Amino acid sequence: GTCPDGKYGDTTSFTCQDCDSSCSTCSTAGSCGCTACPKGKILASLLDTTSPPSACVDTPLCPTGCTTCTIDGTTCTACNAGFYLNEVSGTCGDATSCPPGTFADTGSGTCAACATDCRACTSADASACTFCVDGTFLDTSAGTCGTTCPDGTFVTALECGADTFADTPSKTCAASCPAATYDAGGNVCHPCNPQCTACTGRLWSDCTACAATFYLSGTTCVPACPAGKYPDAATRTCKCPTGCKTCTDANTCTSCEGGYWKTADSKCGRLLLAAPACGATVAEGTANASSFTLAFDAASGCVRIGVNATCDAGKGGQCCVGASAPKPPKFSHLLFTPSGSVCATNAELKNIK
Repeated sequence: GTCPDGKYGDTTSFTCQDCDSSCSTCSTAGSCGCTACPKGKILASLLDTTSPPSACVDTPLCPTGCTTCTIDGTTCTACNAGFYLNEVSGTCGDATSCPPGTFADTGSGTCAACATDCRACTSADASACTFCVDGTFLDTSAGTCGTTCPDGTFVTALECGADTFADTPSKTCAASCPAATYDAGGNVCHPCNPQCTACTGRLWSDCTACAATFYLSGTTCVPACPAGKYPDAATRTCKCPTGCKTCTDANTCTSCEGGYWKTADSKCGRLLLAAPACGATVAEGTANASSFTLAFDAASGCVRIGVNATCDAGKGGQCCVGASAPKPPKFSHLLFTPSGSVCATNAELKNIK
């Protein structure tokens, strides 16, 4: 026969002897012969599989929030009311402790999985998403995640990663703002005004490049250039040649910017430092080697102001001197007298015909 609980069979006396007081049941005498333990105790061999025939030791406490846990007390298997079991980590926490892709399910008391593509949700339904995984976008009206936003909606920065921009026209996330959009801040790209192909803001006056049939005038795209500018089809800009303040086309200036003077062929020439030096003496009738005439400007010294001129000086061929005896240069194809330019009384610049 067998001995009742609390006793073991002594093979020497062939009688049932009492187990050690620490055991519920035992196979041998002593505290290390237990085979079952009273409430609140556990066999040490269950905690350490390398242990010999076991003694009963205090049962490890379950982690905070656990109703039940594994026998070694390290992993929760059920949670107290108001706590939710994270089945991956084996811990119990409040609703905010559920990891991404799960939600606090009050019915099961666990962190249950959201629908596919949901990073956060309020239930397991596909229409309960509140945040989406990277590469998908939340349709807030339907509570679903998809690869694009539905018509009439746009992607926001919340759905894009930290290093990408929410491209509202294409409803996608991009590494940088695409053409015809601008960085509106917060990793969001907004479309430019329809007249612009590039811009710094949403206004019609924030353009930096224009769509076909429009031309950039300052920072505004216009269908026709204002008076004094011509439309350049290649660059889609309203412009004038260098030095021109106003013009009628790429070759005809009607007025010049400051520091430029209008020539007979409707160009605008700029004052440049001259060579030879002001006051240099050359042989009478010698054409200027660099094909410009010399005159004196109070601010700049000796400067270039014309083309193909010869020195026609009565004394020594000195074409340009300082501010003595003002006399405007006489060369027929230059229709202006630069302010401050003078030639010596006996020196005259004459255009080569």
